[in-house]
Amino acid sequence: MRAVSHLSLILSCLLPFAAFAEEYEERLILSSPEQTGTLFYTFDYQPAEAGKKEERATVTSANGSSIVYLISKDLLPLAIQSYDSQGALQLEKLYTWDEKQWLLAIEVRDGQQQYF
Repeated sequence: MRAVSHLSLILSCLLPFAAFAEEYEERLILSSPEQTGTLFYTFDYQPAEAGKKEERATVTSANGSSIVYLISKDLLPLAIQSYDSQGALQLEKLYTWDEKQWLLAIEVRDGQQQYF
């Protein structure tokens, strides 16, 4: 639980600076008094280029499960996808935008594409 809150804080600090970042892969090591230096997550980040290229950020936990964040070239969220340790899609949240960049819909589906 503690690691997730740290991860959320780190992502909320890093993602606003996406336009200034180079493509990189970084290892995020979070530790506690009981587990010093234990690898909890890896973070693979491919930043967007406004108007040119979409962004993709993948956070993979030590158990192999992952969450993928997709951002449009207009810097709008497109999807958040959760995968299990085998790489099977478990849950996805899809965002739909109109031409004026107003949010039209948020769809939440399970791994079998069934709506919640």
